[in-house]
Amino acid sequence: MSVYCGKTHVNAQIDQGAAEKVVMSLVKDLLDDNRILYTDNYYTSIPLAYRLKHRKTNLVGTLRLNRKHLPKDLVTQKLKKGEIIAKETTDGKIGVTKWKDKRVVTTLSTVNSAKKMTAVKTKRGQVIFKPDYVVDYNTGKSSIDVSDQMASYASALRRCTKLYRKLAMEFIWGTSLVNAYFLYNECSRNKKITIMEFREKVIEGLIDKFVDQSSGNQPPSICREAAGSSRGAAGSSKETIGSSNKHLLVNFLVGRPPKLKRGRCKACYAIYGKKGMEVGGKRKYATQVQTICNICKSFYCRNCFNLAHK
Repeated sequence: MSVYCGKTHVNAQIDQGAAEKVVMSLVKDLLDDNRILYTDNYYTSIPLAYRLKHRKTNLVGTLRLNRKHLPKDLVTQKLKKGEIIAKETTDGKIGVTKWKDKRVVTTLSTVNSAKKMTAVKTKRGQVIFKPDYVVDYNTGKSSIDVSDQMASYASALRRCTKLYRKLAMEFIWGTSLVNAYFLYNECSRNKKITIMEFREKVIEGLIDKFVDQSSGNQPPSICREAAGSSRGAAGSSKETIGSSNKHLLVNFLVGRPPKLKRGRCKACYAIYGKKGMEVGGKRKYATQVQTICNICKSFYCRNCFNLAHK
């Protein structure tokens, strides 16, 4: 993976675009071995195909029609459903195909011939003919598409301004977890499970491991939901909250239907008071929270709770 961090200095002697430079950088240790590289339309270009061909590496990918060095008649040609137009370089090393199914699909390949078509069955059982370029691309990219789809289910990514947080969550909760999921279903003798069930099992396993390792030193600020029965009001909720002898930070539900009750943090209120305090040119007040100590019966924010119950 290469993370874009703004424009970088490009050697003036090497005529490379940003996308081409990224591709050549990522595959530098895989060249000269007759491999096939699959790219999407952001990266695919004629110069990249020539550069890879020179390094004994083939390229298959979708292509944008506004790329340089494409034949004008191929770009401007209007197609009906099922029609195709293809062009090859004079040396036959690079071919470009424009084919229309539901929409226009333009592909570039240095592997297959632009003249070959393959019969493919649709989901409805109909047989249609697709260019070899498209079939090859779909086969090569299918695993990436499935992986991205699996990572999108119950994603842990949230809107934030810190890029490194998104990257870390994508690595841990996206790519790594999906890879582990496929390995589990392939290697385990247990019944295959869905990605959602696998996520839940990982979470439960991490929680159990954390509780076992703590062995009595478990942080007091583990939040637990303290909800009363559907009949009761605050009385049944308070009874549930006070049922443990250990100080825990819990959500306090009262009323019917359940409604979150909010209050000022006890420790913050002792510092800032009712009218607040001037801090750094701004008036700061006690934090309003929905969490309460199950034994003290006082509202606490997480930081103040940990300090008060060391």
